[in-house]
Amino acid sequence: MSNESCSSSIVSEPEQAEVNHFIPDAESQLLRTFRKSLENSAYLRKARCEMRKKVLETIQASEESNLFTIGRGQPPRAVQLINQLILEYFDWYNLQYSGEMFSVESETPRMAAAVRRQTLVASLCPRLDEPLQFQSDLPVLAELVMKMAVEEKNHSPAVESSP
Repeated sequence: MSNESCSSSIVSEPEQAEVNHFIPDAESQLLRTFRKSLENSAYLRKARCEMRKKVLETIQASEESNLFTIGRGQPPRAVQLINQLILEYFDWYNLQYSGEMFSVESETPRMAAAVRRQTLVASLCPRLDEPLQFQSDLPVLAELVMKMAVEEKNHSPAVESSP
């Protein structure tokens, strides 16, 4: 008896097809599980974000993209402040991809969270009509919007009900 006939007598063709079909399914299941694990740990999202950031920086550094940025220079101080407010908001809510892309596209430098918050508070406090105690548990942008909403509510005329 040859080896071929022995192997075919041990496992029938339908059983062999089932075994071969099972292997790719197990492999694809393992890949899905691995990908899901990476996505749940935010590692994959962070890696994708970093890769996209590098690609965008490379494109912007090329001579073709420099044709569009010639003469732009530094944005006004108010725009820089707004950009930092937006970046802090993105970082606060862990919107890494959005923050990285915004930073690159707006050419806004990234700062350490504590330094950025100190800079924002120091820049905003003298310009506010009323002093505002910034809470450490909210992004500065959210506090400013909430302050404006409260002021608007307090300054809007009360609607009188008719008898």
